[in-house]
Amino acid sequence: MIDFLKKKISFATFILFTWGFLLGSATICYTIGSISLLVYHVPAKEFPAAFMLLGVIMLIFSFIFNYLQRYLSFLSLAFIILLFFIIGTSWVYYNLGTTLHYYAVFVGFAFFPIFSTVAQTLFWGVFNRLFNLNDSRRFTNRLGASLYFSGIIFSFITILFLKTSFFKPEYLILGSSILFLLSLFPIRAIRGLKFSQSLTLNAQIIHAENNFKKLINNPYFTSIALFIVVSTLITISIDYLFIGIAKDRYLKDIPEIVQFVSIAFIAIFSLSFLVKVFLYQIILYRLGPRFILFIMPILVGSFVLVLFLVAIFTGYSIKSERFFLFFVIAAITKILNDVLKDAIETPIYKAYLLPINIKLRFDTQIKLEGIMKGIAIIVAGGGIWLLEKVPFSSRIYEIILIMVTLLILVKVASVMYNRYKEVLKDTLNNNEEMLRVSKNASNISYAEKISQNITQHPLHEVIYYLNVLSIINPILYRKKIIELLTTENASIQKISLFDAKNLCVLESIPILNEVMDSKYFPVLENSSLIASTNSYLKGADFRLEKIKYIEQLTYSKLSFERAFGALLSAYAGDQIRSRLLNRLFRDPIYKVRYNAILASANSSSLDLHHNLIDKLADPFYSNAALSAIIATGEKIFNSLESAFYATEQKESIQLRIMEVYERIGSEKAFELLLKKLTYPNQNISSKALDSISRCGYKLPEDRMIFINKELEDVCEVVVWNMSAHIDLQNSKTSATLQNALKAEINDNIKKIFSFLSLMYDKNTIDLVQNNIYSEKDEDAEFASELLDVVLSDTLKPMLLPILNPSGFEDKVDTMKYIFPTQPMEKEEVLLNLVQRDAKYVNKWTKACALNELLGSKKDTEDYQDLLMAQALNPNRVISEVALIGLRDYYSDFLKKELSRFDKTAKYLYVKNGLEKIEVVERKFKDFVIPIIQFEIVKFLENNSIFKGMSGLTLCEIAQTIEIQLFQENDIIAEYDLIDQMDYFILYQGSMEKWEKETQMEIMKPFDFVSSLFKDYSNETKIRLVSKETTLIFKIKRELFNELLSFHEQIPITILKNHDKIERTINMYA
Repeated sequence: MIDFLKKKISFATFILFTWGFLLGSATICYTIGSISLLVYHVPAKEFPAAFMLLGVIMLIFSFIFNYLQRYLSFLSLAFIILLFFIIGTSWVYYNLGTTLHYYAVFVGFAFFPIFSTVAQTLFWGVFNRLFNLNDSRRFTNRLGASLYFSGIIFSFITILFLKTSFFKPEYLILGSSILFLLSLFPIRAIRGLKFSQSLTLNAQIIHAENNFKKLINNPYFTSIALFIVVSTLITISIDYLFIGIAKDRYLKDIPEIVQFVSIAFIAIFSLSFLVKVFLYQIILYRLGPRFILFIMPILVGSFVLVLFLVAIFTGYSIKSERFFLFFVIAAITKILNDVLKDAIETPIYKAYLLPINIKLRFDTQIKLEGIMKGIAIIVAGGGIWLLEKVPFSSRIYEIILIMVTLLILVKVASVMYNRYKEVLKDTLNNNEEMLRVSKNASNISYAEKISQNITQHPLHEVIYYLNVLSIINPILYRKKIIELLTTENASIQKISLFDAKNLCVLESIPILNEVMDSKYFPVLENSSLIASTNSYLKGADFRLEKIKYIEQLTYSKLSFERAFGALLSAYAGDQIRSRLLNRLFRDPIYKVRYNAILASANSSSLDLHHNLIDKLADPFYSNAALSAIIATGEKIFNSLESAFYATEQKESIQLRIMEVYERIGSEKAFELLLKKLTYPNQNISSKALDSISRCGYKLPEDRMIFINKELEDVCEVVVWNMSAHIDLQNSKTSATLQNALKAEINDNIKKIFSFLSLMYDKNTIDLVQNNIYSEKDEDAEFASELLDVVLSDTLKPMLLPILNPSGFEDKVDTMKYIFPTQPMEKEEVLLNLVQRDAKYVNKWTKACALNELLGSKKDTEDYQDLLMAQALNPNRVISEVALIGLRDYYSDFLKKELSRFDKTAKYLYVKNGLEKIEVVERKFKDFVIPIIQFEIVKFLENNSIFKGMSGLTLCEIAQTIEIQLFQENDIIAEYDLIDQMDYFILYQGSMEKWEKETQMEIMKPFDFVSSLFKDYSNETKIRLVSKETTLIFKIKRELFNELLSFHEQIPITILKNHDKIERTINMYA
């Protein structure tokens, strides 16, 4: 499917490039011909009238165009417009040879800006409808080049044809007519591009929301309109000055006029293309959208000032000795104005249109570029005509008028920018829905998201999400089942009733009483279960009246009574609870200890605090302890801090403690996280930074220096990673490594947003992050422009190119002046990835690069020292790849090094690691099966249930996997309760799942077998039996459950993929 889309896009770019080339060729031929004929045939005193006629025709044509585009599809409109161009150019060419020759020249000149402007409008209109935001950013310069190349090529061809004896300027008009005719043919091909957006606008919406009366009353529209008018006045004034001087210079030589105009356009198109492609982005990111508007008036104003001084001191008439100097400076001013207008002013002006509703933007653009520009041309022509009538008028006064208008443009540009910022801020404030989503998504865990959104899923999927919630946050699950007791779905209500009883949720009693009092209670499907659950809970509540009853339960010889006593202890006073639960923490039965942990939530007892923190290290109880600690809140902070800084504290405990601070998210939690930023362990400091960014507080000023430095570092890293990804793509490296590096880049960008959320309003940054890569162009454009407003001018050059949605090539190219990179050979990239600091490259990417390096190894390359260094890496996935490489390529060297490790206990794990691999290889020598973790991760990447999960997260799963072999009819596992069931991935063979004595399912290779998707009672006994020789990957329940909480990507991906698989099965059933 992806290859098909690429072919479609490639075809679209070819067609559009061809169409752009034809349109550009037609307009440049007509422009050169019409200007040359005007300069040669029309007296200078008639020029103002020509410009006024030009404005009138543009105004009339814009009104017609604006009206038709509401009711016709854009391609139909383009076809009609091009037919009109063909007729118009043919009429001009025909009448150049008749008695109407003078009027044909006059009217022909008035047509040229319409042809040029509308042809570009048609081209970019179709372009924006064919491509989404990402593709349009990628192809803008490539396809826009067709307009420039056609201008350069046909201007050059015109110069060559001047040398022929049969050449006439009229033939340029004929050529444009033929080229416009040819440009009709690509439209048919464009119609066949089915992946385009809708090309039809709603006339009623435009009439209601975008009529002139409303627009004129809109301050933002009027500021843009005024900018267009003043800019057009400057352009017309410079054009009039330039054409008048050119007429003085080439009074009676038509070939010289054509040659000069052609050379001028070659210069204009060449410089415009170079500035737009190579300088525009740099200037924009260095100056920002405000000051870039001042470039044109400042640079053009400088040359106009020089022109004024030359006119004063050397003269400006054809008879002056230095007239040629005056002529050259005027020509440079004209070229400079056109270049800056096309390459800088027009793109930034279009950026100022982005805050306008995307459905109304094109209509607004037509009104601005057609109607307002037409009015400006009429005003300019009329002003020049009046100026010519003044007795003391001269070119000096024309130059002074241009300088004054340039000063006005600076002021108008400043006003437009201020209103632009106001509009973006107003849009942000008015976009309550997007802000609400952003705020709701901020600083909440996946468990909280499940709890908030669980009713939005189909009913059969709700059960699966409840199962996951009960594992990753059992305290939150208790609260959720209380809410679901009144649900209308009988299956979900049944689960809630079972667990309200099993977990002894006494808060359910008032709700169940209310349900039982309802007149509909007798006919409810679960009425008997509701009654029995309510009775059971009331009995438990009665026991709370005398503490000795609870104490007797906790001392019972029966484990189920001690488990029941643990749950009831949660409702006792804090002192009694502490005394009872501290003993139950040491109970030999798992269920008793688990319930004791849940009952310890929100206690003030230091002993219970210490017991809860100790349980964070035990996979069986880690999730329950974490949820109980979070529910306890700030009361446990002192104990957490003591545990965090305890000597030789495990990293996993420290990470869990920081997760507690993040979830609580209070100001005190934020302050404690700040202290961890400079912790020597890189994993701890990175987690601290990530947690701080989720808390929603702005960083203190004294920490900003640290953040700015980290931000610059990660920007440099992401640019290098993008450059490396391009090099690996070009060298046809494995998809595994390319995907790993792409995931690394995504993590880099997430980290950039984390930094920004500490420097600016978190909700705004979240809004940008959630929408800037949206498939909806309107959301993505809004987020891009919002980011432009939020960021400081010092950060824009570094961040905007990286964060805006465009390809890696464009980003690397734009950033080459800030973070320069050089193309590298494949081996160089791989060596860099393997040897880079762990702060910049994660363990999975390193392992992929190391494996790729070994796969492409040449006989002359010696990597033994590199591999030995990586074999000592404490991370198993990297160490195993290195050990296999050493064994396969440098076995003698490996034996020598391993013999040294016998005397060094510190590195004994390396030798043991290799021995374990070889033991597994011997055990499964008759099977083709992934043995080392790297191969297991690759297998998991292609498993449908883990599809889309990052390699880094899959490494954590791979570490928990145990490979097991079973023969036919072997019992793989038996469980008294389904919640006790481990997790399995069937690699080869098949197995049956039995509930009690009933066969329920037959599992096939690559199936994921778990209790996550149970939709039946917890009391069910499970037996798994192999049907043939079977290989499975087993993951212990407690280890995988801990990973579900520790890495939110795991439950997110599994649930999403399971839903997708289930929907596919149902569709084909």
